[in-house]
Amino acid sequence: MFSMGLTWDVLVAATIGNKRVIRRFTLLLSTLERLAGATLILLAASAIAMPLVK
Repeated sequence: MFSMGLTWDVLVAATIGNKRVIRRFTLLLSTLERLAGATLILLAASAIAMPLVK
């Protein structure tokens, strides 16, 4: 299990260091931030609405 975790970490580190991946991530960053914000808003709205439904 240790070797699987280490392999995964090395793979992620190598991928993050790739210039093509960095460039693509930079282009998608604003979209990812908006999706994360919308997800958090929906989660908060459901947390507020749950007591009202009961």
